[in-house]
Amino acid sequence: PTVAVPIKGLFGLLATCGTMCLVGLGKKRPLRGGLEVAWGVELRDGEIYGCAVARAYNLESKIAQYPRIVVGPNLIVYIQECAAASGDDYLAMFNRKMAGICIEMLVQDNDGHFIINYLGAAFAQYVAPDNSAVLVAKAYEFVIEQSEKWRNEKNTTLSLRYTALRDYFEHHMKR
Repeated sequence: PTVAVPIKGLFGLLATCGTMCLVGLGKKRPLRGGLEVAWGVELRDGEIYGCAVARAYNLESKIAQYPRIVVGPNLIVYIQECAAASGDDYLAMFNRKMAGICIEMLVQDNDGHFIINYLGAAFAQYVAPDNSAVLVAKAYEFVIEQSEKWRNEKNTTLSLRYTALRDYFEHHMKR
């Protein structure tokens, strides 16, 4: 029989989104996104409607601003509740452990919003243990290139966005 363990799926989602963000930068195809928990319904195959879509879209279009994956406050609360859930059976302990790992894979960014920390230690340990140094270097090279390009073109909006991304890389690459 199949046992539903929603936090395992959430871990997979965080891992996939963080990896895609980093790979996108490495391939010079940046992406940004938003993840949030809310109600939604699939009216047709692959067509999801509802508050979940609206909230994720708002995070991506208004909050993310530059290549990063912003995690909404309802999803943060959900993960924290999973990490604090009671129970001493195997599934309860597994859910708590996985929720703790999910929390470790996030970081509060300079603007106060939580993002997937694809350059963090937990992400490296649980998602990319084979050392993705080459990919990180390629992504960082692209970030530097874009930061300088938009500064030289005096594009204030994109210059500030890539400077923030550059700060994220430089802060986490030191460790």
